Amino acid sequence: MSNYNPYAPPQQDGSALGHVVGGVASWDGNLLIVPKQFSFPRVCLKCSSPQVMSRRTQKFAFTPMWARLLILVCTPGALVAMALTTKRATLELPLCDPCHARWKKARLVSVMLIVALLVFIFGIALAGPAIGGEAAGFVILLTIIGLVVGLAITMRKFVLPRTLQAKKIDDQQVTLVGVDARAGEQVARGSA
Repeated sequence: MSNYNPYAPPQQDGSALGHVVGGVASWDGNLLIVPKQFSFPRVCLKCSSPQVMSRRTQKFAFTPMWARLLILVCTPGALVAMALTTKRATLELPLCDPCHARWKKARLVSVMLIVALLVFIFGIALAGPAIGGEAAGFVILLTIIGLVVGLAITMRKFVLPRTLQAKKIDDQQVTLVGVDARAGEQVARGSA
């Protein structure tokens, strides 16, 4: 839990970055690696603006690729492996108001797209026998594949650029991707 109080008056400190608690962060130009218990300085992680008025409490989860690929071989075994190997972390992310609004919009779009895809697939499954014929089944399959590809493209081009993702989580650290380069440098420099 963070000690950050959005209603507290602005603090004056010698550093423009503020006080960093929880360990040392590192930045390699693409990935920001922070301890699980890390207090970020007041710099927006998406645009590096110092105008951070609030923090977003974000829960991250990471499951190794090998555990996810087990679903192709053995679904029950994959579910057990995924449950045992998934690592979680919660971070208080500093975001300026415009970046926070873009994040919320991206999350809303992703939820709406997934719900629409599931409703469409469920509707097709119910209406499939009524449509009948092998050609109709082929068209339905192509439509579902097209929708899944469209969803993947939308997620890649619209949602991911507006949010941060955990590329890896272990017992001590969280590796974040999607951080603005200047913000990553400031976070790493401020925690050293």
